[in-house]
Amino acid sequence: MKYCYSSNEKNAFNFYLMLEIMGQSTCYYLKIIMMVYVSINRMGS
Repeated sequence: MKYCYSSNEKNAFNFYLMLEIMGQSTCYYLKIIMMVYVSINRMGS
């Protein structure tokens, strides 16, 4: 029982860690996309 609990806790922690990393990288990529978009618009005008 204790092993099951600790294993579930570990999985939940890994899941939240993965979500946090994914969220950070998504934000990072969105910033890059916005920068590229802005520079393309500046070149176009």
